[in-house]
Amino acid sequence: MAAGLSQVQAAELMGYSLQAESRGGVQCRTWQALESATDDRNMQGAIFAMFLLLTDQHPEFGLIERRSSETNPA
Repeated sequence: MAAGLSQVQAAELMGYSLQAESRGGVQCRTWQALESATDDRNMQGAIFAMFLLLTDQHPEFGLIERRSSETNPA
């Protein structure tokens, strides 16, 4: 919620597969487990840190876009 994303959007951002529901919607049970504080499959530190970085919520670090000259130095 703090990232302003739905569960589907958050799952897609992190590369988790989505499953079609019987009523034509989309769900991601894996993402629901990752969000759960009581599920043994909850989000581990590195995954959570990446999510915070990608959604600009990390308390200490942020991502910056590389310029094309930086990715292909002369």
